[in-house]
Order: sequence, then C-alpha cells, then structure tokens
Amino acid sequence: MGYNFKKIATMAIISMAVVLSITGCNQNADEDSAFQTLDIEQLETDTTDINDRAEYYDKNVDDRIDEMTDEEKEKFYVNLTLTYTGREYYEEDYIIFLRNDNVYEGDLYDGDDTIGLSPGIYRVISSKAEGGRGAALGDIYLLTPGEDVTLNVDYTSSKATIINDENTK
Repeated sequence: MGYNFKKIATMAIISMAVVLSITGCNQNADEDSAFQTLDIEQLETDTTDINDRAEYYDKNVDDRIDEMTDEEKEKFYVNLTLTYTGREYYEEDYIIFLRNDNVYEGDLYDGDDTIGLSPGIYRVISSKAEGGRGAALGDIYLLTPGEDVTLNVDYTSSKATIINDENTK
C-alpha cells in the first residue's frame, strides 16, 4: 500500500509540473505586465538611437495604453505635480514635456500644476525661462508606471528637478 501511495504522489507532482509548464503559471508575471518598470538601458545608451527608443516605447508603452481601459490608464500614468520657484517673473509660461523619442506628450500652461504622463524619459522645456527666450530645463526619468512624482521648476537656475524621487539626471 505504501508503494502505491508513493507512486500516486510522484505521478501527481509530475502531472502538476507538466500542467504548470504548459499554462505558463510558473513564469514571472511581471515579464508581460502592463505596469512593468521601463528598462533604462533600452531608452538611453550610447548605442540606442531615436528609432530604437521609438520602437521600445511602441511595444512597452503606447501599444499597451491602446489596449487599456480608462481605469487601467489612470493607474498606469505617472502623476506629475509641479512646484515653481521664481515663477513670479515668468507669467503665461508653457511647460512642455517631450519624450526622448521626440514625441510631444503634453504641456502645462500658466501655472497649472498637475499632469499625467506615460512612463518615459522626458525633456522638460519652458517657453519663458532664461529671460523669456525659452530653454530646456533638463531631463526627468519617469520609469515606473503609477508613480506620484513632484517636479520643481526653478526659473532662477533654469532647471527642473524631481524632488521626491531618485530618477533624476
């Protein structure tokens, strides 16, 4: 009787392993998750060009957003809140967010302070910084979907800095 029990238990374990391998239940669920953190190596290295970045964004951000419900999109977008330093001298400014594959993603006008952006690396541009001539204020890294991030736009130094996250450059 003991021998049959061992044989049955062994067969059950083997059967379960086969079923798991066929269904993929033993794979890491984050591999294809819509909320997977972006790979900085795919977005910014000496060997990646704008076409490589565009292809990566299409596959890992844009195509996924196209398949999401409104509720899923709300959870996926990075919630960016802006604070301003020295803004009193720069009325009616546009803050523009240009993704590093040269895709315009959005802007804030005249002191607006919140925007939702898809994950990515962005160049932050002010239409009024540096004496009204306009300037790039720096790059920000919003790599983790669903994050809440605070960005300070400092007109005195012409820099944009994430103040609650280590993903700044």
